[in-house]
Amino acid sequence: MTEIEKLINVAKKEVGYKESPANSNKTKYGEEYGWNGVSWCVIFQFWCFTQAGLSKYFFGGNKTASCTELMNYHKNIGQVITSGYKRGDLILYQFDSDPYPDHIGLCTGVTSTTITTIEGNTSVSSNDNGGSVMERTRRIGLVMCGIRWWDDTDDVISYTPSKTDVKKIQTYLNTNYSFGLVVDGIAGIKTKSTIVKALQTELNARYDVRLEVDGVFGVKTKAAVHNINVASKGKIQYLVQAALILKQESLALDGIFGTKTLAAVKAFQKANNLAVDGVVGKNTMEILMK
Repeated sequence: MTEIEKLINVAKKEVGYKESPANSNKTKYGEEYGWNGVSWCVIFQFWCFTQAGLSKYFFGGNKTASCTELMNYHKNIGQVITSGYKRGDLILYQFDSDPYPDHIGLCTGVTSTTITTIEGNTSVSSNDNGGSVMERTRRIGLVMCGIRWWDDTDDVISYTPSKTDVKKIQTYLNTNYSFGLVVDGIAGIKTKSTIVKALQTELNARYDVRLEVDGVFGVKTKAAVHNINVASKGKIQYLVQAALILKQESLALDGIFGTKTLAAVKAFQKANNLAVDGVVGKNTMEILMK
């Protein structure tokens, strides 16, 4: 999962949250931030960044509740945009005629005429002081500007799995397949190709397809893949989890395709424009193993 999708997933889970009591601006976000009882649309976004482990990308990891301060900070470091908005951008809205932004949301979708964002402190009756977290679709003409907080040359911030997780994968591969990997905790080309070798070994054993065990996920390897889904168990499931760990997030390496693995597969599929069905079939396996 890219950091962008992690951030959006954090925000989506908050949809429906309301300040309490009503009209108080008191929220769990403000309480954790140390600024409770103030307008919280900006504070909500910082909370989401923090939960996703990305706080340093939002106002340099510092505190603000001001859309204008936030905009000016990111403008000074060259991250403010006025067109070409994408999923993951922070969107600043202007609902009146003054030169200052009034509200902020996290972009989850955009068309030629509309933009959809997850926002804190909004409602259908009050755009920028409504007391709820909502995912809203608005006219794109209401957008003042956006903040692209990541490196646009890549569209994602590279994800580096922990050395502990990588060492577990390398140890598992050595124990079960004797490919002689160095257990160094580095998710390099050799570790990734060894996962493919292990997959080819398992496909040969299970389906008698006689693949060359070369660590290259080619046409023949793809053709030999069978669907893996919830409740599947076995060594191929271990390898799917290992590949997910290298590309996304920490999972228990247990060979059980349970609810956490299912969620990771769906997130991976969504991030890679695949059918989001939670099934590791030929197309998902191909992207996962490359």
